[in-house]
Amino acid sequence: MTYIEKIRPVDPPYNPIDLQFIKNFLRIDHNYDDKILDNLACAAVEYLENEISQAIIIRDWNITCRNINDNYIRIPIGPVQTIKYIKCRNYNYIFSQNDIEKSKKYFTLEGNVIYFHCLPNSSYLSIIYTAGDICKNNITNDDNTIPNTVYNNIDIDYFINDRNLFSSQIQHILLNMIANMYDGKSCDDILKSDSVFKMRNYFL
Repeated sequence: MTYIEKIRPVDPPYNPIDLQFIKNFLRIDHNYDDKILDNLACAAVEYLENEISQAIIIRDWNITCRNINDNYIRIPIGPVQTIKYIKCRNYNYIFSQNDIEKSKKYFTLEGNVIYFHCLPNSSYLSIIYTAGDICKNNITNDDNTIPNTVYNNIDIDYFINDRNLFSSQIQHILLNMIANMYDGKSCDDILKSDSVFKMRNYFL
């Protein structure tokens, strides 16, 4: 079985929610804590991404794998947009999905799974890929309103397929995480909520 040794973002997180929108939610009318709020928003994104195994914002990720003995690798954090490159240790090639003619000889990408046409002659793989945009649109509402509902009793398939509802829910979770951290509180109760639990199970 292929062992995924490490997964880490290549790019630092960024705040996907307008800063003024966050300040309105927290009822803050000064600029002294703008940098703190921006950093808390980035932290909230990372916490939630790790909890639901989905990338909320678009950025590059790196995974390293050992004991390559399967003909596929399931990428642990999606949705995968593209494979930038796959590098094999002790092997003299690097191929990417952008090199269409070259890459299709070695692998195909289906959803979040890379299928190898032949097993790489290596005990170690490093993969850089781009993932994100599970909301398919901006997290901040166009009318700058603040969502006030957590959808706990929902049909998860309908909820995920309705991207406006999904974006609103992601936004609501992030805002409440930012509020908790700003007040020095833990986010465990939010990350263990019914809505996050349903998201996590849906994407497994």
